[in-house]
Amino acid sequence: MHWLLSLPSLLGIGATMALLLWGQRRFGWIPAAARPAAFVAFLLMAGAMLLLVTTLPAAPAMQGLRIVLLLLALFGLVDLVRAKARERDRD
Repeated sequence: MHWLLSLPSLLGIGATMALLLWGQRRFGWIPAAARPAAFVAFLLMAGAMLLLVTTLPAAPAMQGLRIVLLLLALFGLVDLVRAKARERDRD
């Protein structure tokens, strides 16, 4: 289970989240029907990173990466909520 918290896996997760958020903002990659699942995924990621940052000590670089992933997940949550609000305003 240690591999799940390793630097390459966290970098891969972060790159995937960043690509998904970029695609959502630029091209609307996440359809309206999949937004609840994406919201839950970002919420779980934010919760996991918050738990890791607060409870599991690590090297400063690893803690920094965890904080960046936490902020990225929170940004994803905010972006999905704003996309829903924009969609509601359009209707």
